[in-house]
Amino acid sequence: GISNRFIVDGVSVDPSALSLSSDRSHSILEPKVMALLVVLAQRPGELWRRDELCDALWPVGQGSDEGLSRLVSVLRKVFASDHGCDAVIATVPTLGYRHEGEVCSEQPSGNPASSAKPTPDAEADTARAPRTRGLRIATAVLVLFALVAAVLWSATRSTHGPAGKGHKEIAKSIGRSEESTKDFAKKNKIEIMKKR
Repeated sequence: GISNRFIVDGVSVDPSALSLSSDRSHSILEPKVMALLVVLAQRPGELWRRDELCDALWPVGQGSDEGLSRLVSVLRKVFASDHGCDAVIATVPTLGYRHEGEVCSEQPSGNPASSAKPTPDAEADTARAPRTRGLRIATAVLVLFALVAAVLWSATRSTHGPAGKGHKEIAKSIGRSEESTKDFAKKNKIEIMKKR
């Protein structure tokens, strides 16, 4: 994670001092607002689901959508009004948030060391990752559906029809004699085998 100073779109961030500094202004953040910025800056350009952010910021089960929305609002307001950065955090409707700013680590002297902005290859990998995860989820759902369908099909085959009932019960249910029901069942089994 990022625990030392770093830079977001030209704004110097010092997590230990809870401060943001730029040519325009100096701001002090609430501890949770700084924690949100630090978490978002760990994966610039990538989606953070709301539940992931809540788990990262609060003890399990303590975070809420309302609390998270307030933190995002405060952080956006500080970046926009104090430092002139309007598009640092993007909302991904119904899913979560994405840090849109460029993140660089900062040397103790205050000079940016290396950009954390993804390379084209890393961006391609990032674009593939959600598709791969989605494909895995879709495959798992299809396999689960096929298993449920097979179990249900097997259960209905074993409880209905000639294989699951005695000839007397079938004869009673369709109003035929036991002997004609046996002939009917044999005939249908042969036809079913021919179809396969």
